[in-house]
Amino acid sequence: MTHKLWVFSYFIAIIVIGFIHNLFVLGAFLGVLMLLGTRARWRIFLRAFMVLIYFNGAVTLSYCIYGLFAPTHPEALILINLRSFTITMMTFTLIHHVDIHQALSFAPRIAMLYALAYSQISLLQKLLFDYKDGIKSRCSSLFNALKSSHFEGVLVLLFGTMLHKTEEQNMGLRSRGFFDD
Repeated sequence: MTHKLWVFSYFIAIIVIGFIHNLFVLGAFLGVLMLLGTRARWRIFLRAFMVLIYFNGAVTLSYCIYGLFAPTHPEALILINLRSFTITMMTFTLIHHVDIHQALSFAPRIAMLYALAYSQISLLQKLLFDYKDGIKSRCSSLFNALKSSHFEGVLVLLFGTMLHKTEEQNMGLRSRGFFDD
């Protein structure tokens, strides 16, 4: 499959999954995704499961607590979580198989936006690692650093740096005519 076909299939599958309300069909879809994952299927499965726990955990827990006081439909909760898990697993499978920049080459503006978003993410990741290493070198442990006054200054500097870099990229796009003001 070509990269473009993977991306188009991904977007069509997201729309189709939005209309599926049968748990067995979603389970079958997950089975197909496991087959598409090749040797990395369990790593992708575990990563998608952890993301589901982090992001849907609070919603699921609050829905369960709400269910103690009012009648709820547990099937709806299962459907929402299974649908979220399927879409997350599909996203990680796509990322594993496809070079996104090459797949978006049919639309230069979308490819440019992807490149800008990716550069922002990698810059933020580098800054976070640098600040984490700086805090570790100044404090006996990262836990002690979180209690100290270092943390507030680091956050202010980190967000200030990111806002400055974002403004810089925005001006660069405007000068190249990307935004039509």
